[in-house]
Amino acid sequence: MNFRDRPRRPFSLAAELRVLAVGLFAVAGGALLLSRSEPVVPSEVAGAALIVVAATVLNVAVGLRRARRADAVER
Repeated sequence: MNFRDRPRRPFSLAAELRVLAVGLFAVAGGALLLSRSEPVVPSEVAGAALIVVAATVLNVAVGLRRARRADAVER
């Protein structure tokens, strides 16, 4: 099956916010686990969290754009 044949899931902001929360908890958990073996600089944790937030913002922007485009095609 070609990936273009597969129907798209509707955009869900709630799902993206859950992904953001899980990503930030993963960053915090990883920092706590790593801090047991070696010191962790706060800027490293902030950088990892910034990457997670940036990826989520990008996913939200693309999802909203696709949802608007789909609405325009239906009209």
